[in-house]
Amino acid sequence: MYNQARSLVAALLASLCPAAPVQWNLSGVTFDDGGTATGFFRYDSDFADYTDIDITTTDGAAFGGARYRWGVFPGSPDGLGAAPRIVRDSTGEPLLLLLFTLPLDSSEKTIALGLFPAELLCDDRFCDSLTTLRSIVSGSVTRAAGVPEPATAGLAAGGVLLLCAASRRWRGRSLPAALGMAVFLLVPRDASAFMTCDTTMVPLSMRAGGQAELTGEIRLWCHGDPGLVHNVTFVITLGNQVTSNPTRPGEIETLLLIDQPYPAPAVNRSNGYTFAGQVRGTPGNAASGNVFPCARSGPASITCADVPVAGTADQFSPRILSFRNIRVAVPPGSGPVQAWITAIGGAPVVFNNAIGMIGVPGSAPAFGSSVERFHVSLWFQEGPAWPFRSRVKRAVDGSIVKWNDPYAFGDFFCSESGFSPDFATTAPGDIGSASNGTRFAATISDIPAGVLFLSVPNQLSGLAGTARRVSGFDGSFAGGIMATGQGIGMVGVPASRAVTLVYEVVSTSCDFRFAGPDRFSSALITPWPRGVVLTGAKVEQFVAPRGRVEVPDGPAPEPRFY
Repeated sequence: MYNQARSLVAALLASLCPAAPVQWNLSGVTFDDGGTATGFFRYDSDFADYTDIDITTTDGAAFGGARYRWGVFPGSPDGLGAAPRIVRDSTGEPLLLLLFTLPLDSSEKTIALGLFPAELLCDDRFCDSLTTLRSIVSGSVTRAAGVPEPATAGLAAGGVLLLCAASRRWRGRSLPAALGMAVFLLVPRDASAFMTCDTTMVPLSMRAGGQAELTGEIRLWCHGDPGLVHNVTFVITLGNQVTSNPTRPGEIETLLLIDQPYPAPAVNRSNGYTFAGQVRGTPGNAASGNVFPCARSGPASITCADVPVAGTADQFSPRILSFRNIRVAVPPGSGPVQAWITAIGGAPVVFNNAIGMIGVPGSAPAFGSSVERFHVSLWFQEGPAWPFRSRVKRAVDGSIVKWNDPYAFGDFFCSESGFSPDFATTAPGDIGSASNGTRFAATISDIPAGVLFLSVPNQLSGLAGTARRVSGFDGSFAGGIMATGQGIGMVGVPASRAVTLVYEVVSTSCDFRFAGPDRFSSALITPWPRGVVLTGAKVEQFVAPRGRVEVPDGPAPEPRFY
């Protein structure tokens, strides 16, 4: 039955969808320092989108070259911007910029490149300032032979083009997700849209193997008929399991913010109404608030129902809609996290760039250990940018810093917690608040007979962070009691001859703006009675909590891991 349904969907898409994106090959591209560029990219003129970018530049007098795989600008037929990778801080990262003398959606099969600076270096975190490395002096892009330019005539049915894009990008994804997307995209639409929204999706580095990883936000910049208010149901469909925690019956911690409201005591204008701070809204009532709850509507979808949205024609003051606290499962070996946004019910909404990427799995943390004659030592090394995070962000004086500034987007990266509005607390399990910081654990097994206790450190220190030992945890390594400070603890060795030590990060290098990854190392773990050797003991290390289901039916530990 499953295969029959898949075949039926495939046949439907094949009959409705236009041709695949067109491949363009670089030809004769040379820089002014003697370096060259080769490779290809694919451009989808139906959706103004670049895919499958793979361009390599070679060594020259000014720059050593790089391989570019990620598009970094909104799709345009006039130019391509690409980066080697997606990072939190772009300082020192190269950028490739190709400008075409004719748009890619023209009828030309070969298009010359503009002779402009093409490889540049980002001078700051957001790449707002650039230094030119070298310029193109010759070269073109050529449409691959045998690949016709896609035609969209005859695809007047609303939603079909987006469905075709989804089918291209979601090859290999689950059939329920694809069918769910088809239902949303093929709902009949009124030809005259109440609102048009430009979509920005921010991809963040995520930990491969995490079951509840925070993604980047989805932000809409919308214009529509002024004076009209419509209740719109927004649907976000993802390529990964949605794991945002339930907070109330029928609600999860994912939120939709209207017009980026600042926390109290700020006075905000949202949907044309005035609010003091961030106020929880009631679906269908524009005057009730400026932050609206969302719900999990399927294993890989989120619905924010009956959100009141007022139109605005002011080009300089668009209606800004922001989706926060989206958590997903990132199984080991999975690819980038893709998201689609659409709207059902109420007046029609048109989305530009409705499909995008909101997360990029990074490398896993690294572990190491050493078993010596009379002691064991451990270390835990961060992998991608700041994966060891405290439960909540803390100031230098130790006080909790609540993340609820709508424009301070990256600050939650210092902690496992997400966006926490005025009407929520920072208590574990509340909206956006994580249950614990990153935990790392070590099971020491095959402890020789004669060892009654292990003397273990209660605190591990990194370059600028701290982790404390947890005792009394459950079988998933969640819960328990954290040590209050430094010192030494005594852990009894049971008949199984195995002891598991769990440490939770309480402050990180990110809290104090320390640049670079951190590493936590243990003081020596020694046996008691003294003089008994540990030779032969084995060590297994991992991140925790672990072993929970991907999609919880009630609050589950955040974070958690496979």
